[in-house]
Amino acid sequence: MEKTLKHQPAGPFLPLKGVRVLAFELAYSLPAGTRTLAELGAEVVRVAGPARDSFYISVVDGVYFSKRCVGINLKSADGLAVAKQLVAKADVVCSNFVGGVMERLGLGYDVLAAINPSVINLQLSGFGSPGPWSGYPAFGPSTEAAGGMNQLIGMDPEPPIRIGSGVFSDQLGGRFAALALLAALEERQRSGKGRFIDLSMTEAISLLIGHTVVDAALGETPERLGNRDRDYAPQGVYRCGGEDDWIAISVKDDRQWAALAGEMGAAAPAGSFETLEDRRSAHDEIDEAIEGWTLGFEKDELAGRLQKLGVAAHGVAKSRDPLFDEHLRERGLFKTVTHDRPILGYDAHPHPTTPWFAAGFERVDLSSIRFHGADNEPVLADWLAMPPHEVAGLERSGALIAPTLVEVEDRRTGYRDADFDQQLGLGRTGTGELIGPDDGAAATANDASPAPKRTTVLRVVEFATTPAAAFAGLLLAELGHEVIKVELPEGLREKNGPVLSAAERAFFDRRKKCVDLATYLGSIAAGADAVIEDFGAVWPAEIGFSREDLLAGAPSAVVVSISPFGLTGPKRAWQASELIIQASGGPLHSTGWKGERPFKAGGFAAHAIAGVNAATAILGASFGIAAGNTQRVHIDLSMQETYLHHWTRHIGEWTYSGTKMHRERKGFGHQGFRHTAMAADGWLYLLALFASWDEIALFLGLEDFITPEWQDPEYRAEHWPELERPYHERIASRSRYDWFADGSAA
Repeated sequence: MEKTLKHQPAGPFLPLKGVRVLAFELAYSLPAGTRTLAELGAEVVRVAGPARDSFYISVVDGVYFSKRCVGINLKSADGLAVAKQLVAKADVVCSNFVGGVMERLGLGYDVLAAINPSVINLQLSGFGSPGPWSGYPAFGPSTEAAGGMNQLIGMDPEPPIRIGSGVFSDQLGGRFAALALLAALEERQRSGKGRFIDLSMTEAISLLIGHTVVDAALGETPERLGNRDRDYAPQGVYRCGGEDDWIAISVKDDRQWAALAGEMGAAAPAGSFETLEDRRSAHDEIDEAIEGWTLGFEKDELAGRLQKLGVAAHGVAKSRDPLFDEHLRERGLFKTVTHDRPILGYDAHPHPTTPWFAAGFERVDLSSIRFHGADNEPVLADWLAMPPHEVAGLERSGALIAPTLVEVEDRRTGYRDADFDQQLGLGRTGTGELIGPDDGAAATANDASPAPKRTTVLRVVEFATTPAAAFAGLLLAELGHEVIKVELPEGLREKNGPVLSAAERAFFDRRKKCVDLATYLGSIAAGADAVIEDFGAVWPAEIGFSREDLLAGAPSAVVVSISPFGLTGPKRAWQASELIIQASGGPLHSTGWKGERPFKAGGFAAHAIAGVNAATAILGASFGIAAGNTQRVHIDLSMQETYLHHWTRHIGEWTYSGTKMHRERKGFGHQGFRHTAMAADGWLYLLALFASWDEIALFLGLEDFITPEWQDPEYRAEHWPELERPYHERIASRSRYDWFADGSAA
């Protein structure tokens, strides 16, 4: 058993204890980021306005958990005055409205900084500001298209495909928000200065696939390979027995192919496919043989058999599957959230918590959602010493929004598992009474000896065999920290991860110093503030030292170990690839067309998302050490868990109502028309969530189709041949950015 850092007594890891966050937030993106801060010990207060949220989405998303909530009418002079008083007491003020909204409300950065010069202010939006798109509204899927992700999904020459998870970009935006705020908090420890941060969800997507952007800048047009890989063959997603069940398989080398072919026996394709080139040239034939064989198996049982042979494989997770994954259960990813009052008839539901943890500490418990104004009195007492009668007066005047007993709408559909509650063992009470006030997320102090404030940037040592650790190092280097990349023995990178081109290596290695392994062992270890490594549960002998030696050799460093499935649990030594991680996390199952093979996201998305989380863990722990909240820690980060968070809404929908995630009808989406079509100069993605068909048809110049029957999305899909030609002619008549500008204005 590898040595890890232990702390007694065990408790939650709360490096941000004492940090106050005031969040003007809604929907999913920023709330996902501030919930991360809450799980790390910050006191997060959500400011809710007069408008009604979709409480069903708010609950199943889980992004409002572990926060207190005040209700403020910012269009009231007295309400705005209360908000400004709270700003004066906050370390962080953040929002995720369209650019310009906070300024129009009287809470722009100039106002905030005048009230609180050391405040950190983050504004998250779809396209960032300033800029020509800053006032455009956006939803997560539209930023995925604008950021370049869709162009990488599917198979040429078919149209690009969007990620089926409705919250992929939202979760990514939240993860980058947490990273940016932690970077600013760490910087403020050294400088004492506040900062304004503008965060674009579109730019976050572009950075996630940044190596393909570099390729494009060099004239290399990225291919859409579906589920295939440039380094591994065969690789794909294959149908299994069961309802819409699939298995992902990556053959990473000749040995794994021999093992797979041997297990297939007579079902293996005839011929000699001993080399990668042989297998790549016959990929279609091999895929057909593999799927003919996998159809006879249950996906998880077959994945276990193949992993015992050392073949990278995993069942493609459906939205319910992570809740019953014994590996995730053993690692404690899911926490039972007990509600203040029953929601949809149940006292509590399981939700995933932070997708990494510090060895020796418990994963933090989550507290349930607090609805509009539920914490007016305790928050204003704690932050402003405001007496209860004054709070009550502000509520009567309408400056504060008084708490009400809201109901969560029931969205159970026909596409559901009626016995989901029995499968989960959910408990019913049948009462609708409010159980009692909540003091917010529990803040349990860590045992830690005081540490001096840091005065210099972090020195980070990077051992990267995959894009995951390399991306974490890149992010920290871009934030101004000293990142030292250790060159590893020949062949080790190829054993763990994909083979990177020279341009890709340049992308991941920019702003870093490089040293050889001997230099690292000789002089750098003892001075490191943080170490990132992705060697996995099976430590490579080629390194010449163990993880125990690493921990002992960097006595003051935060160490983050990135691995496909974490360092503990029954899958800790399983083989993986980008495809396997995406399959195990889940969004892959939602991407593509109903009844057809699902597709993975483009680039090294799962690796890069793990890197964002690793950089966040390092900055959070480093801040906590300097603040005296914690000691050096060893972080165990599972790539499966970090990727899984990018479709938590769909896990939640099954958890609360049994609703099963399913892929869209080919080409039509849920809107009843092709949402990706060729404009005059490239592919256009059209998302019209809240527009009627009459509005869409008028916008597109399709007035002939404004009749009652065409209002029905099912009718439009069934009668598509009548609409197809004029629809495509209209889209092709203009450039995609002309459509984009006019659509946003509409």
